[in-house]
Amino acid sequence: MGSRKKLVLRFDEDARRDFLSGFHKRKQERKKKAQQKFEADLKEAKKLIKAKARETYQKYLNAYKPILNDSCSHEEQYELPHHSVKVQELFDEDIVKENNWIGPNRGLHMEEKFLSKETNVDSDVDNETDGIPLTSVKEIKKLINKQSLNIMQCSKAFKKKNRLERLKSKKRAARKKHNLEKERKKLKGRKRK
Repeated sequence: MGSRKKLVLRFDEDARRDFLSGFHKRKQERKKKAQQKFEADLKEAKKLIKAKARETYQKYLNAYKPILNDSCSHEEQYELPHHSVKVQELFDEDIVKENNWIGPNRGLHMEEKFLSKETNVDSDVDNETDGIPLTSVKEIKKLINKQSLNIMQCSKAFKKKNRLERLKSKKRAARKKHNLEKERKKLKGRKRK
């Protein structure tokens, strides 16, 4: 049996003082780190929302592209002294079918003929974007802003931000109420004297 090695403990007063007085400092460091992480998450969430909105906007713009020349039935070209003019006749039904637009106004007798044609056309129309008929860029932007707002409200980072803001405003209101009560008590005390 060999002899045991002796263990020597050295007490460091400076390290002890640093540890005991550092609770607040370490807590502040943790708070700062959490705040930085929260801000980074918030920034990332904003980036994702903007990217998604940009993608949706491009999707809607591509869905409503300009009328193509394939739907032309009759084309005439006129030569004038200073320039040439090209006239193309377009069929409304082709444009309506291609872009999911409302067709031209017709009387009741024409409507019956059109309805019989429309039943055949409805089976071909599949490319409507999410069932939302949009007619202008303004409507598209409005829809995208609405979708972005919904996404933002469902995001964890924004929920946390709103919760923190609510807590701050609640504390501010409580502090204000407390100060008002304090001043009322002071005024009552002065009146009695």
